[in-house]
Amino acid sequence: MSPILTLYRRLDRDDASLTSIVISSVNDLAECHAWFPAGSTPRQWVDLGKRLCLSSHLTNLVIELTNEDVEAKVLFRLMNAISIGLKGNTSIRWISFRGIAFARRHNKTFFQLISNLWTINTNITSIHLQGCTLDAYNWMALGRSLMASRSLKTVIFDDTELTGLDLLACSPALRGSLTKLNMTNTGIGDDEVDILTNLWTIDGTAPSSIVLSDNPNITHETCKHLSRIMSALNILTMADNDIGNTGVQHLLYCPFIDHSSLTSLNLQNTSINDNACFVIEGTLFTDDNKYALEELILDDNDISDKGVEAISRGLTRDRNLSHLSIQNNGRVTNEGWKSLLTTLCNVSSVTSTYESSHHLQRVLGPDYETSQVARQIKQMLSLNSEARQEVFHALSFKLNTALNTVRHLKQAQYYINTKWGKYTQEHVAGVKKLVLSHLMDKPTFLDQYDEEYNGDRLVPSVLECLSKNNDGKPSILTAAFNIILNRCHLLDGASNKKATPFSRYRHTYSAMPPDYSQDIKDKLRNGTLTEKELRDNHADRERKKEPYYFRQE
Repeated sequence: MSPILTLYRRLDRDDASLTSIVISSVNDLAECHAWFPAGSTPRQWVDLGKRLCLSSHLTNLVIELTNEDVEAKVLFRLMNAISIGLKGNTSIRWISFRGIAFARRHNKTFFQLISNLWTINTNITSIHLQGCTLDAYNWMALGRSLMASRSLKTVIFDDTELTGLDLLACSPALRGSLTKLNMTNTGIGDDEVDILTNLWTIDGTAPSSIVLSDNPNITHETCKHLSRIMSALNILTMADNDIGNTGVQHLLYCPFIDHSSLTSLNLQNTSINDNACFVIEGTLFTDDNKYALEELILDDNDISDKGVEAISRGLTRDRNLSHLSIQNNGRVTNEGWKSLLTTLCNVSSVTSTYESSHHLQRVLGPDYETSQVARQIKQMLSLNSEARQEVFHALSFKLNTALNTVRHLKQAQYYINTKWGKYTQEHVAGVKKLVLSHLMDKPTFLDQYDEEYNGDRLVPSVLECLSKNNDGKPSILTAAFNIILNRCHLLDGASNKKATPFSRYRHTYSAMPPDYSQDIKDKLRNGTLTEKELRDNHADRERKKEPYYFRQE
């Protein structure tokens, strides 16, 4: 049976497995669940259009028509035949047009005919134009058609030429309520981006994801325009544009905003060097938490060891970045990667190791096969990832337990914050790196009363880390074996301290819970509190500080 008749039958019985159709001259079933030959007769196209109107499970539709597939005089009739079904369909979510010359034979009427698709169909969220040709009339018809949609979130113009007049014509479709706007290789420049940012400024919002890759006319002036909407952006891709160091400076030094939601920044092949890295260090990685970047891509640029050192210095203050890519920067050597390794695990002291950067999980650029420094970086990244997963699973389990124990989510949140607030990724990763860097190759002293080493938290955590056997289960014998084997001195010398064991609370009294008795508070100030007094007071304090709904009856 021919593929056309098979497709007709599946559409007639509204086959639930038929969710994707590709209309093309090439039968690529890897991309779709059904294929309709582009060279079919106009009558077959009309029959297909009528059946599309009845489908309730079709979600993806791809129409690929090139000059070789269809003659110019037939294209108009074929597209109008498809519009019969599109304007009545309510299930399509994603529609893509590839290689279609809409400018021929006044095909602007196609977008006018399918305008009902955007008003009736509240499920459609994406439109994709790849390698298409549209004149100003078609862009205007497209803009007016898409303006009627209440659900459209993603607009992609890929390899589709777009001028300033075309952009103004379709501007109603590019409103700020979009989630993603992709304009890769469209030929736009600084003036076109200025039009878009002015439009979004009027709307008071902008798409959260903007991709402007591979547009040779874009310069550093585009970055100046984009800086006005940085507060609304989550993802920004400027790859393969010659914006240079000046563009990065315009983009990140934003006087218009106090806080940015930017999480991903792609500056691949943007003609930047170490100076841009210094700008990134001074803007993205600051103590004011203006940015919370999670992904940074700096591939195919002219960055050297100084640039990597600047990024590494910034990471010591950052607690958000998890993915860093510095591939194909020929001037980066092992010296630059050593600075990143020091940021991930500073072995100069126990405190430095514990307070290193523990959020970075993926770094692309080092030669992990031949370089010893790169392998050490990979090991530290693995520890960070393990700590993240361990904390996630532990807190998920504890949150479920809290939700089963209490009545409301706010009560569960209070329970989590008070009981396990210190169980963080930084703490777990810091302990793992401490054990690996200090306790596994040389004797190390950890005083549980030494304020400098934060021993009141490290000692039990180190013991827990050392106690895990090959099965991942804690064991006292395993902990004892590892302590003896690695010559770990965890609690030695506490009796030789001149200060009392609880003198460290003098500096942290302001952080103590407010429900201590006045007598206990006075002893904490003076450093005269004994262990027995604190232990006797502990149970009563825990009972008093918890709300009634947390108490065990």
